[in-house]
Amino acid sequence: MRNVSIISCGLMVLTAAVMFSLFPSGLLYSVEPAKAGDAAPAAGEAAPPAPPETAPAPPEKAPVPPEKTPAPPQPEWCKETSLGKAPDGADFSNIVVSPDCTRVAMMSLKDKKWMVFADSKEGKAYDALGVGTLRFSPDSQHLSYLATNGGKWVAVIDGTEGPAYEAITSTGVTYSPDSKHTAYVAKKGTDWVMILDGKEQEPYPIISDTNLVFSPDSAHLAYLASKENKWYVVRDGKAGIAYEAVADMTLAWSPDSKHLAYAASTGKDLWNIVADENKCVAYDGILIGAKIVFSDDNKHLHTLVYNNGEFVKLDATLP
Repeated sequence: MRNVSIISCGLMVLTAAVMFSLFPSGLLYSVEPAKAGDAAPAAGEAAPPAPPETAPAPPEKAPVPPEKTPAPPQPEWCKETSLGKAPDGADFSNIVVSPDCTRVAMMSLKDKKWMVFADSKEGKAYDALGVGTLRFSPDSQHLSYLATNGGKWVAVIDGTEGPAYEAITSTGVTYSPDSKHTAYVAKKGTDWVMILDGKEQEPYPIISDTNLVFSPDSAHLAYLASKENKWYVVRDGKAGIAYEAVADMTLAWSPDSKHLAYAASTGKDLWNIVADENKCVAYDGILIGAKIVFSDDNKHLHTLVYNNGEFVKLDATLP
């Protein structure tokens, strides 16, 4: 059994007024071997052939395997470049390839310790690594993962460890589009903190690690946080208006990175589309999977909502 831990996290899943869940089920087929007491062959059925009186003698020499047929040469337009061999103890269930397909990284077990093997080099040995946290940056130049020694967790970016925390959420490190900034959520005491470029922001009892979004120009970061039973959109470290709830996965930046929109509820089971803290009329529900989409000129947005028994496309012009 592999000695790999899954990072613990204490996050709250946000819900919208219209939502559903899918729990896929599977079937297991099995064939049981015959057991003592199974029915004997019926009378008149052919009996199995009798074994030979003398077993055949083994060959004097082991059979020689056929020579491996050499692979045909590659055509001129195909060029191969070796990226190195997999190490002994490689865990092929935890392997990632860089976006430009020039680098490979994987988790590997050696002497009962786990390490990351990348660019044909072994990283530092740890008690455990965060499953699913091995990640390349968008430009393929940076590599990150979560690791633990002695019960404390660290984010390792390009081989350098960040501060040690009681826990780091299992989403691991998120990169900005230009690959120059990193963010992740860690537990400090009884609270959670956003770590942006290695620096802690304001702590909250709850931070949603699946709702942190860099702007297209990589200059801004927005995420969801909760305190005192209210939810906030935190933009560049500052919390906005308090809401009863903010819909999961609805944070959206405009193409020019100047506008931020999302779906939020002020109570009474009514939901608003919010853009730069300006609210549309409340609706009965926000459809899960219906993204908020900005126009290319950054002046308009649209999404799908549910109201009075109807599915409605909402088009809005930013004030």
